[in-house]
Amino acid sequence: MTTYFPLGTNCTLAFNLKRVGVQKETGLLDNFITSYSSLLYLFERKFHFVDDNFGDYLELIPLGNHDSVIHRPSGLILHHAFERNSEGYIKKNWEDDIEKVKSKYLYLSNRMNQSIINKIDPMFIIHGEALNGEVSKSTLLEYQFKISQSEEVIGKIILQARKSYERYLRFALLSVRENMLRCVKQISGVYIDNIIYHGDWYENNPMHFGGCMRGWDEGIARMSNMSSENSKNH
Repeated sequence: MTTYFPLGTNCTLAFNLKRVGVQKETGLLDNFITSYSSLLYLFERKFHFVDDNFGDYLELIPLGNHDSVIHRPSGLILHHAFERNSEGYIKKNWEDDIEKVKSKYLYLSNRMNQSIINKIDPMFIIHGEALNGEVSKSTLLEYQFKISQSEEVIGKIILQARKSYERYLRFALLSVRENMLRCVKQISGVYIDNIIYHGDWYENNPMHFGGCMRGWDEGIARMSNMSSENSKNH
């Protein structure tokens, strides 16, 4: 049986996987904004990014029309980790909650690492590129930005995952830019598809992060069917 691990690049992916019932429990990256460089960073460390100095590396940053908190060494944006006020901004005393946040993500990172080791058929999903263009350039450190923009980066993520865990790991790439896919088309165990935005918007709101339900339902069904067929063949 396939266990799905959403890798972002924002909360839309995990939200829809849970909505249709294929993701059964909370994942480490469900509510983060991830860049391709941050995913490479995580696989290099087997998802151990929370250490004793975790709080020292957190920084409040502007993001879009509001703000967020970034973990500088990884470039992970902990977008929903800290409470927000009624206007949508991180509360001024957010640093008071660092220990609580640290404990939560230490637990989730350890659980994810063990799940990858123990699950029979883990499959990682990357959706889109939430952090791109000028936003990416102004948010990430220079070397992180360069890694994320490299056309070879997704291939490097896949190969690093298999190297770190010393096993064959499958990936699904959903609505990833074509130029980012060229380097992975010769790598086995990679499913490529696009989420077509049609049908009703979630809560009839075109601005809702969940997107179009029908498009997501169809895309997840295609991926699940493919995954089931491949599982039978291994």
